[in-house]
Amino acid sequence: MSLSVLQKHKRLALTLLNMAIKEGKIVRPDKCSSCGKKCKPDGHHDDYDKPLKAACLCKICHKARHRLIITNLLEAAEDLISQVTPALFNKWRSVIRKAEKELAR
Repeated sequence: MSLSVLQKHKRLALTLLNMAIKEGKIVRPDKCSSCGKKCKPDGHHDDYDKPLKAACLCKICHKARHRLIITNLLEAAEDLISQVTPALFNKWRSVIRKAEKELAR
């Protein structure tokens, strides 16, 4: 299975960040930049065009960040769909609700 353009972009950003850490150009902190928990944090990119600019997050905060992003996208999609037509909104409402239930797991 081939990777999408976004997946390739994401992988490249992560690879460049990891290379910079291994080469000592960037020092990985020993705690989460969000909650302060001592750990070996993950790098989270808000912008893959800036591969060396990543938030250093523990697993819990990293997952929470992704949930927040998905929730915001779902809310924006629901708002956009509601502006198109009521019929289309009703058709896609169930899709949005299903995604929200998946997030709640």
